[in-house]
Amino acid sequence: MTELHDIFVRAYAVATDERNKQRKSYSVDFPKWPRYVLVFDTETRITADQSLTFGVFRLCELKNDRYKLIREGILYADDLPTTERNILENYARTAVSDAQAFPPEFPLYSRSDFMKKVFWPAIKRSGALICGLNLPFDLARLALAWNRGEHDEWSLTMSQYSNGVENRNVPRVLITPIDSKKAFIRLAKPWKPEEWRDSGKAHFLDLRTLAWALFNRSFSLKRLCEELQTEHQKIDHEPTGKVTVEEIEYARQDGRCTVDALNALKQEFDTHPISLRPCNAYSPASVAKSYLDAMGIMRPAEKFTVPPKYLGIAMQTYYGGRSETRIRCADVPVVPVDFTSEYPTCCALLGLFDVLTAASVSFKDDTKNIRRLIKKISLDRCFDPALWKQFRFFALVQPDNDILPVRTRGLLKRTHVLAGEVRYIGKETDHKWEQGDGISLLEFAATEYGRRGKVIASDDVKAKISSIGINKCARESGFDRKNFIRKLVRGLPVKRNTYEEFARWLRGHNSRSGSQ
Repeated sequence: MTELHDIFVRAYAVATDERNKQRKSYSVDFPKWPRYVLVFDTETRITADQSLTFGVFRLCELKNDRYKLIREGILYADDLPTTERNILENYARTAVSDAQAFPPEFPLYSRSDFMKKVFWPAIKRSGALICGLNLPFDLARLALAWNRGEHDEWSLTMSQYSNGVENRNVPRVLITPIDSKKAFIRLAKPWKPEEWRDSGKAHFLDLRTLAWALFNRSFSLKRLCEELQTEHQKIDHEPTGKVTVEEIEYARQDGRCTVDALNALKQEFDTHPISLRPCNAYSPASVAKSYLDAMGIMRPAEKFTVPPKYLGIAMQTYYGGRSETRIRCADVPVVPVDFTSEYPTCCALLGLFDVLTAASVSFKDDTKNIRRLIKKISLDRCFDPALWKQFRFFALVQPDNDILPVRTRGLLKRTHVLAGEVRYIGKETDHKWEQGDGISLLEFAATEYGRRGKVIASDDVKAKISSIGINKCARESGFDRKNFIRKLVRGLPVKRNTYEEFARWLRGHNSRSGSQ
């Protein structure tokens, strides 16, 4: 049985409004390595919610290119049971702090007091870097509530009044997850930014992300300390989710390891003669781009004037492979199919550095020579590095019983949902552009996607509406808005929440119809 699917390709987005091309610049004279850093780590229950039990913090100051501990303490959940809080109090009363201070202190704070007396003052007055390993998780343990932000990020409520109403004098922490190794973390704009250091522009550093950017490898705290050969090493311990002296010692050791890892990563990062800030190093590509800036190499978009048509063709050729788990919870043979450093390898083999350093670029029709080259190509010849520089062209191909890696329905059904605030133009053709100079220049059909917060009905939804009937859908769904349903059929953008509500009704209607 042959099943036909739509093929989805990337598109070059053309701004329809000049105002959308100008982003607001937020220039703050923030040092690469701030004077102070607040390192903290939390311990949790081992239940599904992983709620906070207690945590440790270490406030450090930069001295002689290393962060030295100046204050250490413990925090605990506001609702921690009295018996467990007594264990922490007894421990803090006799514990010896690692910080050399007089008089000696080992403070113990509730979560609320920690936020008021340590966390926010570190950001607001000292401009401290907030640091941890797997930082989004620890920040979420400090949050009192969360919801979806304006740009689909996690919006963490960090302060509430006694009646549960949010204290809007305290900014939220916004987290946009990218993948398992990195996330964008920032503060929402404070109520009175003039009262904050750097106008409330806080900086967060996840050591796992920095290690990934430097070494192109993912680390746990244990493996990172082993790799960096830090003074302190992580203790082998199975967390119990309870507050015990053993758990407290384990958490304090994790704090020591995290500061050691910070200093070791700082030493490694500082060997790179680049202006990149560590909190902006999200991947090895971030480091590579900063090297290009240090070399004075202008970005192609700034140096070259390339017509949108060619940029659209280039975008269609750019797609990555995708692996999906179709069989779960079963033992099956596995074959690794991933590549190591595929992008930089292809960049080097194709000699694309010549393009980066070129004075100008042009696009010429070279159909005859490309067809001649393609006839001579074999799988074995593709393993000859010297041949790859001849692959610097774009070619439009018509598959002839060929297997091409494409993306189809299911994976990109929500492309229109992900479009930005401006309307985006997707350039589509009847063919698929493969990398290699335009053999043929075709006319593109433009598809205009909806604005942010709006979606366009899928073909499945349109077909189901047609089979039921517009009037019947309006009457039985309870929406009683024929214009809304007509918009869906015509492919016009509608509000996402309303669309999702209608889609749920539609699925229920089909289920009821199928069971009759």
